Amino acid sequence: MSILVIGSTGTIGSLVVRGLAAQGAQVRALVRQPGKAPLPEGVQAVVGDLTDVDSLRAAMTGVRTLFLLNALVADELTQSLQALNVARESGIQRIVYLSVINADKYPEVPHFTSKHTVERMIDRLNLPATVLRPAYFMQNDIGIQPVIEGYGVFPMPIGATGVAMVDARDIADIAVAELLRRDRLDRLTGRLAPHSGALKAEWEVKIGGEYLPVRLGEGMVSIPMEIDMAVNGGKALAVRSDWRPGETVWRGSVGDRSVSAQLRPVENGVRIDWKGMSVTARAMLPRTAALDRLMPVKVPPDTSKMLLCPMPGLVVSVG
Repeated sequence: MSILVIGSTGTIGSLVVRGLAAQGAQVRALVRQPGKAPLPEGVQAVVGDLTDVDSLRAAMTGVRTLFLLNALVADELTQSLQALNVARESGIQRIVYLSVINADKYPEVPHFTSKHTVERMIDRLNLPATVLRPAYFMQNDIGIQPVIEGYGVFPMPIGATGVAMVDARDIADIAVAELLRRDRLDRLTGRLAPHSGALKAEWEVKIGGEYLPVRLGEGMVSIPMEIDMAVNGGKALAVRSDWRPGETVWRGSVGDRSVSAQLRPVENGVRIDWKGMSVTARAMLPRTAALDRLMPVKVPPDTSKMLLCPMPGLVVSVG
């Protein structure tokens, strides 16, 4: 699995690519024109554009971790949201997004509004992400160096308050550290990869108010998963998948059919979205299912005949 860097040829992005490569990570760099900017040895250049969905899909195939940095362009928001949607569709599990300091406090600044909207979309899509909010780059002053040295003036509208600054190299170092931390989470849970364990054969899966008996084939379950499964007394089907706990997209095969479904954790279970359908499933042992059947279902009160008053007070008449 690779780390994809979007914004790989800019000030921060190029430093991130170099930092990741120096740490021995598998790195892909999204570029619009191959060969335009030199890349460290071992870094794979993938040609694509944030406005081209097909190129994004190709670039994100086989990628688990994403660094997203979008340029200050008129359609920055559209490009970023498009990248997030493709990342979600591709099953990317780890994202580091470069935003801006106080993005939520200055909605009148288009650049800040775009960044904050992307942050909210990351939250809405429930994507596991780290958001970096750097302040003013020290390197920005290189462009105004002649004015500072020639006239003794700092030509920025900051008044006497001043402005917080950060070195772009420090931002890149933090991004590299977080990308590697997130990417290596799989290596930690990757202890599951060579690991296998025995599972009980008999289970019940509760979907809505229905309990479906599920029987697993004899043997061990492991990651990658290869196991036979029979539902509700039906024919046993071979289930194959590389899915790991925590991933939000399940891809694999059931019998001779390829399946891809969106997963969202809920209390004691998971919500499964597949081809427009959405169900909540809870797996439990038969004894647990028997006890669950005995649990009373609390019906919400019928408020259709109740008079609800939004403010405390005395109701003197009803028209």
